[in-house]
Amino acid sequence: MLEVQVPDMTRETMYDDEPKTEKEVEAHKECAETRKAAWKEIQQLIEMSVSVLLEEGQAQAVERDKTVQVLRRKMVYTHKYEIPPTT
Repeated sequence: MLEVQVPDMTRETMYDDEPKTEKEVEAHKECAETRKAAWKEIQQLIEMSVSVLLEEGQAQAVERDKTVQVLRRKMVYTHKYEIPPTT
């Protein structure tokens, strides 16, 4: 099941602050949450048989195999907030 991050309503909401590179992820104030969400996304791709996670040796063997086409990927970070209704 896809989980949606709930924002901390005590802090001012930041817009357009999604990191675009690994370096920006490291410097982001929500680095831990961003990495956790990215790992969940990777796990979902593996569960749907869209992707596989290889050990270093396996990855090198696949890269050397000219009969296998490796699709490159790039992680795109987007904040998706679910704001709880006010009562």
